[in-house]
Amino acid sequence: NWLIQKGTIRGQTAFSIEPEIGLIAGGHIAIENGDITLPKGSIGGINFSLPYRYQDQRLQLGVKQPVEIKINRLENGVRLDNVSVQVQGYYPWTRKMPLSLSKLKLNLLGGELDVDQFSLPQHNPAYLRLSNIELSEILQLMQYNQLEMYGKVNANLPFWIESSPCIICDGIIEQGSHWQIHLSDELINKIEEGGGLTERILTNLMETMNVYDSNIKVNLLQDGTGLMNAQIKANNALDNPIFLNYNHKENAFDLWDSINFGAELQQNLEYRFYQKRENK
Repeated sequence: NWLIQKGTIRGQTAFSIEPEIGLIAGGHIAIENGDITLPKGSIGGINFSLPYRYQDQRLQLGVKQPVEIKINRLENGVRLDNVSVQVQGYYPWTRKMPLSLSKLKLNLLGGELDVDQFSLPQHNPAYLRLSNIELSEILQLMQYNQLEMYGKVNANLPFWIESSPCIICDGIIEQGSHWQIHLSDELINKIEEGGGLTERILTNLMETMNVYDSNIKVNLLQDGTGLMNAQIKANNALDNPIFLNYNHKENAFDLWDSINFGAELQQNLEYRFYQKRENK
């Protein structure tokens, strides 16, 4: 169901078919400036030249050296820009014939994501390193309107697809800059409506906080359960010290579905439009 909007595809393949051996093929395929519309997203500015071999129902990618794949833009709920990754190995992969992705880099949420090495099947975690991610863009993505947060985030997240009870195990989130947290008027009113004098005092103290130190740990289990434990040190607007211990539990898969709904609806409508135009 991919719709190719533009780009150039070229390639060649040499092959032989023998009764005892089956199909053996080798060659390369290249895509230049490809744009593709998907039912739930789009990919723009695809560029790569990929040598390959096919034998014993297995595809070998990047035969002599890793192949660099570049994508200018990828949208599927979250927009990713300037994606580059090197690929080499086999599909389907095995322990003796793995598939390796290396030097993954991309821009998202005002910052960058880097992964040095990621191999399948997976025996070691892939370390997702986030740098200079904008807190305000995270809240906008998650559609949280109860508070405003400004500043930059760094993170080191050990990531597993298989062979582990957790997807992210003991990840660390760090400050990339000064953070400011501001509670919305709606949240303050709700807290004060359900409480008394103590709640009003707390909301006045915590309405605006300038965070100068934090210790945040995150885990994401295979069933989607996300766990966060945060210790935050801050000063309020009156320069009084505030120390917070905060624990949060939420199903990340359900959250992602709710985040993606609006974006997927728009992208699906665009896809249907292009599909009708292609069929004319």
